[in-house]
Amino acid sequence: MKKIFFISVICLVLFSCGKDKKAAPVKIVAKSDFVVHLDAIYQKNDSTFLDLYDNNGNGIMAKRVFTNVKASPVVQRVTYKIPVDTDFTNICFSLSTNKEQKDIQIKGVTILNKEKTIIGAPGDHWDYYFANNDQLEMNVKTGIHKLKHEKEYCAGLAGNDLLKSLFKKEKE
Repeated sequence: MKKIFFISVICLVLFSCGKDKKAAPVKIVAKSDFVVHLDAIYQKNDSTFLDLYDNNGNGIMAKRVFTNVKASPVVQRVTYKIPVDTDFTNICFSLSTNKEQKDIQIKGVTILNKEKTIIGAPGDHWDYYFANNDQLEMNVKTGIHKLKHEKEYCAGLAGNDLLKSLFKKEKE
């Protein structure tokens, strides 16, 4: 009886080891540590947020990054830290929720990934963005942009195809 049992176990081991087994697919998520800085002058206390978008252009509302801004006559750095491992392809600044804020002066936008600057040279930030003229009237020359609070959405500055391709490259 013992011989039959051992022979059965040996046969089972020999026949089962030779078969190819399909491994479960592994989803690789690019590790990233994106931080976005907006250097701007806010004349009134305000709150602002950064929206993140997926491959289909849909907002990832659960990953929206909020921040509050204190009024100041000098340039201040508003920082948005994007959660690690967030699978996004584009961003949009919602610049102001305070309807009394009539304009905002943007001095620069810096984007870092793993503490490496990917956008940040003086003057190059305008190449990566567009504004919806229903919400924001841009003046690139002065950097002072008129905010329009009459619409459903906050005045915003969104990434264009150039910014989308830069994010894609950074995640590879």
